[in-house]
Amino acid sequence: MGGIKVNVPRLRCIHGRYFWRPTKAVKQLGFANVPLGGDLVKAIQEARRLNDEVQRPRRDADDGPVHGSIAHVIKTYRSDETFAQLQPRTRSAYERILREIERVAGGIMCIS
Repeated sequence: MGGIKVNVPRLRCIHGRYFWRPTKAVKQLGFANVPLGGDLVKAIQEARRLNDEVQRPRRDADDGPVHGSIAHVIKTYRSDETFAQLQPRTRSAYERILREIERVAGGIMCIS
C-alpha cells in the first residue's frame, strides 16, 4: 500500500520532515527554503500561504511589455494622440505592421 500523495507546489518531505523549497526563479524573487516541521496539515497550510505570497507580486504586476523593449515602444506609439488621429484605414494598416513587428521582435530591448 502506498501513502497519501499531496500535491502542493514546493512542499517536500525529507526524512519525515516537511520543507517549503522554492525554485531558483522563486529564490531570485527573494524567497528562501523554509522548514515546516513534521505535522503534514500545518505544513500544507504554511506551504499554501507561502505559495500565495509568491503569486501576489505576479498578480499585482503590470501585464504590459517590459520598459525599454520594442513592444513597449509600440505600446507607447499606439497610445499617442498622433496615432489616434490617423484615418481608420491607415491606422488599420499600421496595426497589421505593428503586430508583425511585435510578434517578431517585441521582446528585444532597444533602450538600456
